This record gives sequence, C-alpha cells and structure tokens, in this order.
Amino acid sequence: MNGVSFDELHSYRQLGMILGNPDIERPKARLSYLEIPGRDGALDLSEALGELRFEQRKITMPFKYIGTPAQAEEKISEIQNLLSGKKMKISFDRDMGFYFYGRLLVEGKAQHPISQITITAYSEPYKYKRDVTEVSFDVTGSLEVILSNDRMTTYPVVTTTNPFLITKDETTYSYGAVSNLKATIPLTYGDNMLILTGIGTVNFRYQEGSL
Repeated sequence: MNGVSFDELHSYRQLGMILGNPDIERPKARLSYLEIPGRDGALDLSEALGELRFEQRKITMPFKYIGTPAQAEEKISEIQNLLSGKKMKISFDRDMGFYFYGRLLVEGKAQHPISQITITAYSEPYKYKRDVTEVSFDVTGSLEVILSNDRMTTYPVVTTTNPFLITKDETTYSYGAVSNLKATIPLTYGDNMLILTGIGTVNFRYQEGSL
C-alpha cells in the first residue's frame, strides 16, 4: 500500500490510514530588491549574504480512514497525539531515497463510513538524501579528488588518520589527526575539486539536499 512514513510510523502499516494525492509545494526563493531613485530597475540583494535562500514548503497529505464515527474519533485523537505539533522526518514510499523534515499539523472529521484526516507539514525547503554520502581516500603526497554534491550547500564531517592540508578554490584548510570534525569547507552544487596533501586516509561524510 502506497503511503508515507513519519519517522518510523507508516501511515498505513502502523496507523491504518489510506493516502490520497499529496500536494507538495515547490520551495520559493527568498528574493530581496531595493529600489534606488535614478537607477534603472532595482538592486537585487537576494544573494547579499552569500547564496540564495528559500522559504519553507507546505506539504498537504489527505488520508481516508474506514470505520465507524466512534472509531474515527479515536483514530483522529491517536494520530494527533502521535504527530501533531512534532518535527519529524517525512518520507514517501514513491520517493524512498529522500525525506522531508518539518512540523506536523493534524486535522480530521469523523464520518460514516469513510472519514477524512489531513496531515499538513511545514517543511524545510530541501528534501534530504536518506543515506548520508561518505567517501574515503588513501593519500601519499598530493591527490586531487572530486566530491559531488546536490543543490544544498553542505559542510562535510572530516576524519583524518594524520595531519592533512585540504585545498578548495585556492583556500587551504589545515587539519591534524581528527575524528568526526565538522569542516568549514563548503561543498556547493555540482562537482567540488579538492586537493588533499599528506600521508594517510581522509574520510568525508556529508548530507545532501535537493529542491
């Protein structure tokens, strides 16, 4: 049965609801323009802080529940207790490689024989890859590597067996022998070329996000 999971709670297998057609809004860019007298058009400040930001997205999920009005009232109360007001991972069966993350609101109306339950999520703009990306490199001297990343700028967690220099876009970052250190190296959309200098193993772990 096609459905959606809220953390580990599946809408049909654990909660007994039948998913209709969800409406997943596309995230809107946060645009900022400044009108300046005597200037053609407006000054675009949308990327003044370094990169374009996005608004949260709204996800509306309609469900049907089959049962008596009394059973429906009990089910709606159960769902509200489990989900309403909580921030949770939201993953659809049809897109299991990604999940959304947002706060949930539950509404319902008991009817006979089919009741309607609507769960609305106010989600962060990006949908996140379910599996964190992890790559390791064995280095002796200097090695050029490519780290591919989705649309969301992310910062990898770095583990090194020995001191290393890591260079990206003409900026060099210095690391001792570290374990699970969140780096200040930005990985942007597409292929990111890094130069690793040292002797030993470097491991990168990072969360990718897509619009």
